[in-house]
Amino acid sequence: MCCLLEARNLPMSKPTNRCRVLAFSILRHSILQIVRQPVEVLRIFVLPLSASFLIVKLTGLAFTLSPFYMQIAFMRGVIPWGRLALVMLVTTLIFFWAAAAWHRFILLAERPRGFWPLVPWSAYLAFIRKGLLIGLLIFVIVVVASFAFGFILGFAAAFTKRPPGLVAMAVGLCVSVPIIVLSLRIAVNLPGAAIQSGDRMGEIWNDMTDTFWTLLGLMIALIALRYMAGEALVFLHLTPLTTPGFILVAVLESVQAILSLSILTTLYGHLVEDRPLA
Repeated sequence: MCCLLEARNLPMSKPTNRCRVLAFSILRHSILQIVRQPVEVLRIFVLPLSASFLIVKLTGLAFTLSPFYMQIAFMRGVIPWGRLALVMLVTTLIFFWAAAAWHRFILLAERPRGFWPLVPWSAYLAFIRKGLLIGLLIFVIVVVASFAFGFILGFAAAFTKRPPGLVAMAVGLCVSVPIIVLSLRIAVNLPGAAIQSGDRMGEIWNDMTDTFWTLLGLMIALIALRYMAGEALVFLHLTPLTTPGFILVAVLESVQAILSLSILTTLYGHLVEDRPLA
């Protein structure tokens, strides 16, 4: 059983240097959380995620799972925004339920008893509130960063009388990399909300001091996984518009989602609650 299932009140030494926390160790521990407990993973995720993808399929929104088809639909102005917003709301609420159940299972050893995880309503509502707050914070950060990015590119183009080119790439990296890391750092509040820990966002933020490179490494790993999943679909000539392609996309997206949740749980358990890594 995973080390994070140990009692929360065990005395443990606090790391003296957060820079020593390696992304590889976090990633390895997160993967072990999943592969060592396949039955619990299935019990927590199989029905909620299957229901979510089935809703997407039945509402005719399978094309939204492909950035390529999503871009085409956007350019043609044929995206059903009302239906899409409703489906996103429903699937997000379903996913939040499974996410809260996973965090509680790992951090509180609250085992699922069936194939639909049970989560206390108070914990679920706290998780939703924190999730919406975090989503709003990240949205504001992205909007501000996008405005700054556009302003800098416009100034560079006006100054050099040329298209930005390499300047655009450099500025894009300078803007996007801190946003990516900041988003992950803020999202670590979610496991605490699921277990109703009472930790304030400022306290968790301080607990994650000197973890920039660790968080960046984890985000690079997740982005690489998504890239490989996309390349696998291209290699197999599959799209979410066909049944085999949709099933494969659903499986790959589910794996990425579960791994992302496991990483958040591990970060919270190790950096906030000072639990050891396996």
